[in-house]
Amino acid sequence: LRVRSKFPQCPPFMSTAITRGIKITMSKTRRYDCHLPTPAFWQYEIAIRLLSAGEPGYVSPEERGFDTAQLLSRYWVLEMVNGTTQVVDDFGVVGLYPLLRDRSFTSKKTGSHYISYGLYSGPEREEEGEFRYCSQLYADVKYFGGHLCFVPGCLDKPTGERFQATVARNEMISLDMSW
Repeated sequence: LRVRSKFPQCPPFMSTAITRGIKITMSKTRRYDCHLPTPAFWQYEIAIRLLSAGEPGYVSPEERGFDTAQLLSRYWVLEMVNGTTQVVDDFGVVGLYPLLRDRSFTSKKTGSHYISYGLYSGPEREEEGEFRYCSQLYADVKYFGGHLCFVPGCLDKPTGERFQATVARNEMISLDMSW
């Protein structure tokens, strides 16, 4: 089962970075809901996958130093419109620690966390394609970026040193559609 993204798939609404053969794409869109205390908010999606042979940015397991890699943590830097910066430094994403393989991933779940919109939240299982999740930002963010920390192998049996995969810095721009 392949899930098609409902988010823009081209710049400037999307950014992509490849680190050690792991491709991370971040897409965002401005949403409006008059029923919320903050009616305008950002919704974003992050897609993570290990590139396969033949794809631009592919690195062989020998060159990258691992066959599989598991997400350990995330580090977001949110640069606000008012000039301040907020940092989010926490484990996993939405309670998950995806284990990336060539052409697939396994959603490793911990605790009693849930998965937001559009993602499988049942028991652990291997899925084809890329790991995707989405969330919202209810603040006046100007730029969003950071990195994801991965462990070669898996968290239970690491096969190398942790490394950071870049989440490219995104300018949070929106098109004013009110003519």
